Amino acid sequence: MTGLRLVALAVVVGSLAAPTARAISIATTTDIAPSGLSGVTVQQLRLSGPATDAYVVRADLCVPGVRIDATSPATSLRTAGSWASGAGAKVALNVDIY
Repeated sequence: MTGLRLVALAVVVGSLAAPTARAISIATTTDIAPSGLSGVTVQQLRLSGPATDAYVVRADLCVPGVRIDATSPATSLRTAGSWASGAGAKVALNVDIY
């Protein structure tokens, strides 16, 4: 797709690591439409084997007003929701999980 850049981020709640290799399949998907956001989609996935929730955010960075930002070390101890409120963000993810 020329001129269209998409960023996909996934935040997984739970553990996908297993002692032995197992197939992980998507059991259900639900599109969550953030109100008033153009260029951003959120999808909730329910995975099986083991049961896990995952969220995928797709952002079209060519849409005016859509951007990616990161916190500085001084604000890294805040929750994603707290940071989003202070920054005026509509979507915030904590992707520093490992």
